[in-house]
Amino acid sequence: MSSPPPDPGSFYEPGSKNEPGFENEPGFEKAVAGLLGFALVLVASTATATATAATATTTLTALDDARACQPLSRGGFAVATGGGLAVIAKDGAARTMTAIDGLPETRVHAVVEQGDGLWVGTEAGAAYVSLEGTPHVTRTALTAPVHAVHVAKNGAVYLGTRGSGVFRLAAADATPELLRTSVKGTHVAAFAETSDGSLYVAYGDGPLAKLQGGILTGVDRSPTHGQALAAVGSDIVLGDLEGLFRLDAKGFTSLASVDARGIAGGPKSEALLVASYGSGLMSGTSLRTDGSVPKLARGVAVRGAARCVATTEGVYLDEGSGTFHKAPLGGPSSNDVTALAASGTRVAIGTFESGASIAEHGVLTRVHGIDRTETINGLAWQEDRLWIATVHGLVRVSADGAVRRFSSHDGLPSSFARSIHVLSTNRVLVGTENGAAIVEGERVTPLLPFKKGTPVPIASPMHATWAVASSSDGTLYIGTAAGLYYGKDGRFERASLASGELEDDWVTALAVDGHDVFAGTYSKGVTKLHFDDTSKRPTATHLGGGYVNADGLVIANGKIYAATMDHLLVRNANDAAAKWEAVPGAAPGRDVTAVRFLGSETWVASRRGIGITR
Repeated sequence: MSSPPPDPGSFYEPGSKNEPGFENEPGFEKAVAGLLGFALVLVASTATATATAATATTTLTALDDARACQPLSRGGFAVATGGGLAVIAKDGAARTMTAIDGLPETRVHAVVEQGDGLWVGTEAGAAYVSLEGTPHVTRTALTAPVHAVHVAKNGAVYLGTRGSGVFRLAAADATPELLRTSVKGTHVAAFAETSDGSLYVAYGDGPLAKLQGGILTGVDRSPTHGQALAAVGSDIVLGDLEGLFRLDAKGFTSLASVDARGIAGGPKSEALLVASYGSGLMSGTSLRTDGSVPKLARGVAVRGAARCVATTEGVYLDEGSGTFHKAPLGGPSSNDVTALAASGTRVAIGTFESGASIAEHGVLTRVHGIDRTETINGLAWQEDRLWIATVHGLVRVSADGAVRRFSSHDGLPSSFARSIHVLSTNRVLVGTENGAAIVEGERVTPLLPFKKGTPVPIASPMHATWAVASSSDGTLYIGTAAGLYYGKDGRFERASLASGELEDDWVTALAVDGHDVFAGTYSKGVTKLHFDDTSKRPTATHLGGGYVNADGLVIANGKIYAATMDHLLVRNANDAAAKWEAVPGAAPGRDVTAVRFLGSETWVASRRGIGITR
């Protein structure tokens, strides 16, 4: 029986817009009725590899991580974000595309309009997205990270990569051609084309270059850490780590000492817009600061009277009124999801650098008592209490909002908590950087006595503990960087590479099914260990399966699911001859970190956000 939902406001961060009672902002696309709330956008996939007539996959990604933007000729805007490509219609309705929808990768760096669609630069190549009907990918190009895209006046498309130089597509369906170059730079940051058709390229690791006679040639006395570029009439404006510069017939002139990440130019210098990292949006010859835009701006674009600015806090739009407003794209605080825990109608979500949240009935709220930049390693529900393993201790958040943080000062072997397993209604097993402990009420008891600063014997389970589990008979399983320890009452045996029962001593995940224990490892996949009453040692069957992430094993409906660095894998749990099957459309990213089941829903977390299959 599922536990009742917490009291409203119990887990919410006081004073936050994520608290209940804030009205939904306009412009959300409600892909599934009742599944949207402020800061939570679930957008139906259009090309999901795993979708059938009975299933559909939606995505939950951080769309306020805006990197570039583009006003569209048909009205509306396109936004490149760390959580995918967002296309905002004239009426404000938004649709998001991720790797699930055919993009080479979910993290999008650049977007430029051409014809009836968009060229999109992602972390794993470029794609052309048609906007005719439902947005869809019609072609892809390259596999390298594409950080800059330019559509030339003659129709050619230039793709700037990070690490592989510049490629040109002479026509939309042409094969990419690597441009010859005489400069040392390979990290392309931006393009610009002057009124006479001259193409310039800014490199993050080299000088400004100009395309001459089919070869990219460095410009004399150029700064060598380019980040942004724009044409202003016949001149070029370069944003570099050293500042903002103008290039004209006389050479380079310093304009300002700003960290320019994006530049939008026009026929006159008064139309200059600069997206700076630290001073926000700056405009005109005097570079006035616009206080309505956040200070950490990454990109800016103009089309007629329409303007947009991409910032770390979202994309800000001006449809022609002269003032900016934030587009309500929403999403979680980070796409780098490290942990999930499901209970009743709630899913707790932990991230690598942005704390923890709870999703319930389509509303996403921050967890009270966790810093906004905290690293979350593990999550577990104990009835209405939420346990959180962080790099700064083990945190217990009660349903009434009370927060208790346990650290080494309370008796934990280390304040660096890695894993959690609920033993009963009042006891949890926690794994730390220096071993495991049991927390019961306010009492912390290490599994074995230890003395800080002294070597730990290989027979002791008090090593860096990445996974913890238990069986119905009270046996504890401790997955460490030195193998799997199992036992109870303070007596432990070790399964390891040396004993022949594991193929890798670094145990990252555990799942228990009766007398069977599945141990996921960092580099050698999964091993099934069968324990019976007649033998002290388990029988090992190596199942393979790749690099298993922390807490990445789940058994459900006779199958074992493995969250690996290369997609979600699934196989029959009871058939040793079964093969692993990849589920590439389960999440927006291929580096899958967790899988959980909530009723008829399957939640799959990754380093690029969450996929939810119904």
